[in-house]
Amino acid sequence: MKSNRALWGSLAIALIVLALLGGRVVKDIVDANRTAAERGRAGTAADGQLPPSPDANAPTVAGIVVRGGGLAGGAEASAAPATGGYWDESRGAVRFRVAGEVFDAGSGRPITSFGLRLAPAASPGSGIAKDVSNAEGQFLVEGIAAGTWEITVRAAGYAPSRQAVVLSAPTDDPYVVFPLSAGAGLTGLVVDWRDEPVEGAEIALSQGGGTKSDAKGAFVLKSVPEDTPFTLSASHPRFGSAMLPDLRVAEGASEHVKITLSGILRVTGHVYRGSERAPVPGVVVKSGEASTLTDERGAYEIFIPLGERPMVRVVTGTPPVELESYPDSRGSEPVRWVTAKTHVAELVKDFFLAMETARLHGRVSDANDAPVANARLLIANTMGWAKREHETFPAETTTDGVGRYVVNDIPAHAGYRLTVLRDGRERLLGTVAIEEPRDIEANFVLATGTLKGRFVDAKTHDAFPMQQRMCDGIGAARLGESALYPLHCAGDGTFDVEELPTGRYRVDLIGNRPHQMTITPTEADVPSRDVVEISVEGERLTEWTARVTDSNGSFVSGLVVRYITGRTTITSSLHISDQGTAAFSTGSTQPSVFIEAPGYVPASVELTGRNPRQVIDVRLERTPR
Repeated sequence: MKSNRALWGSLAIALIVLALLGGRVVKDIVDANRTAAERGRAGTAADGQLPPSPDANAPTVAGIVVRGGGLAGGAEASAAPATGGYWDESRGAVRFRVAGEVFDAGSGRPITSFGLRLAPAASPGSGIAKDVSNAEGQFLVEGIAAGTWEITVRAAGYAPSRQAVVLSAPTDDPYVVFPLSAGAGLTGLVVDWRDEPVEGAEIALSQGGGTKSDAKGAFVLKSVPEDTPFTLSASHPRFGSAMLPDLRVAEGASEHVKITLSGILRVTGHVYRGSERAPVPGVVVKSGEASTLTDERGAYEIFIPLGERPMVRVVTGTPPVELESYPDSRGSEPVRWVTAKTHVAELVKDFFLAMETARLHGRVSDANDAPVANARLLIANTMGWAKREHETFPAETTTDGVGRYVVNDIPAHAGYRLTVLRDGRERLLGTVAIEEPRDIEANFVLATGTLKGRFVDAKTHDAFPMQQRMCDGIGAARLGESALYPLHCAGDGTFDVEELPTGRYRVDLIGNRPHQMTITPTEADVPSRDVVEISVEGERLTEWTARVTDSNGSFVSGLVVRYITGRTTITSSLHISDQGTAAFSTGSTQPSVFIEAPGYVPASVELTGRNPRQVIDVRLERTPR
């Protein structure tokens, strides 16, 4: 009976392997490796290792053999078994052979004698250690079960180094590289979204200093902070960027990290003029350092790193005016994940340069009525258009010698936040809501007055806490003027508006944008010691914090959160903080969200019943190849 069960168990596992690797090809591979498996069993006995584990799937060290390489050529190499997954008939299970090499991080010369320790990550105390000697600094480990393993290498005169190896699919065939250095050091591997090594990636430390990855994607930093948290970043113009925050290396130790670059976004589209959609050839389309020109059809194609937001601009006119574009979906950038050799995501962004527009002008002065002259005026669109006739808005302009500014052909039915950049310092001016295509004058004064207030629930009169995202839809306007000054919310229901000129103000929702709440418009004076009270009706937002890692425990870049509320799909990019966490907001009744990144399977996160004060740990799995 026991032999029958063992037979059926072997057949079942064999079928799983056949399904994963596919048909007759797998059979050929299995047959070809059986002889190697016999050699492996012979080697096990010769090396005096433990007998096979009765549990074939457990990540045990029983039956593991550590050999000194023989992979670089010569007579010994011809007898060395192939690496990767193979069928171990004695255990009725898939086992793995993992190879690697150890070398001096400074000179690149192989280290011929070293100690190697292998342990399952789930049970690090049950590891196996062996001294290895090999002229090429190579080693081979046979008989490893599926799971996550930690390999540690030590050599005289060098700091130890360890790496995690994940073995899950029978096709996994890692080659582990250990560059050793003296003192506290950091070695690493830079790969793209396909897990292929990336050469020439810029590696930088938050405290300064850096290097580049070599032809194998490897890099070495000989001097890193000891026992002090630091951030490591990597970037490449063709493969994107990534960041590993809160790294720490013990005194005199050496750590190894793996950085997966975010990938490249391919942006395509057309530049049109007017409602007749006439193509505009020869205009500059740019994003960061990348730029291109539209062709005779007004079409363009540009490749940019997949960042927090795909910022693409058109430069046209004399003097030049920079215009940004939004896609058809005003709630999000409709990025589409793809599998391509050159990029991981695609986005279509069309530009419409002149349709139903307004003229925005005004003056910027300080509290003494002195002009803020010859300063850059940055313009950010903060509210979507009620009428969907525009896809562009100006990104910046400049004040003249008397502090005046003019923006012609600015899309109407929208709201814009203006910031002045002077003497290297940014200062928020306020917001302008352009509800109709007409002439708008908005003057801003950089003064010292402050308006203080608090939000209360219209029904209970209790404090109504608001995140800044909700406050962005509320402004304070001096009576008779178009300039709106934004509120700064503390999150406990209180708010203030700073740097206001003297006058009477009205606090109200901004423009005709869709709001998740309604407030009672309220007037107040500046200066005043009174705290203005604003009555609010609507759903409150909940702020969540997530820590997103991959199966190796490394932080994942290029994150977005996606969820559906009503009939609307909300998509937001997530910024990873120095603590390795990312924050996002949802309505208080939102049941769940999806967190995703290029190259990974989206993870569903249930929010119902969770405590918003606790960090949500999210593990993303690689998209199957």
